[in-house]
Amino acid sequence: MASFCWTRLDYRLVHGQVCVAWIPQLAIKRVIIISDTLGKNTFMAKVHQMAVPSGVKCDTYTLDKAMEEWNANQFGDGRVMVLFQETDTAKRAWDAGYHFDTLQIGTMPSAIGKKLISNQCYVGDADASNFRYLMDKGVHIFCQLTPPDGEGDTAALLKKAGF
Repeated sequence: MASFCWTRLDYRLVHGQVCVAWIPQLAIKRVIIISDTLGKNTFMAKVHQMAVPSGVKCDTYTLDKAMEEWNANQFGDGRVMVLFQETDTAKRAWDAGYHFDTLQIGTMPSAIGKKLISNQCYVGDADASNFRYLMDKGVHIFCQLTPPDGEGDTAALLKKAGF
């Protein structure tokens, strides 16, 4: 069982803020990306492994494979960061048995029908519904790009944006 497991949703997955700020700040030794699309793409899995700092392992799994790993040993030993790219995958992971206490939101891209709720965080109706679902399950969800940034209260931000 992982001694520490941090769950983040960030469209960019492994990128500068994660590698330079969050991984060192949280002393992460393993990153697990859960994405059905990327979990089937061995090239992108290698790209993400090369992007993390030296000494950090990066695994890219489909949701089914991630749940096998979770059910077998709760992502192993040490300090782990789980990354989702989309709210739907986070909700499906919850429903499949990966019950995280917190979900930190990084960047969510702009698109037609999405509203800006926080710096670099655009949310659509489906995203808002997935966030509410997880909050109803007791998950603390907050927007925070980097460690010095304050935690944005997602429930209040959704309400302010009209969701």
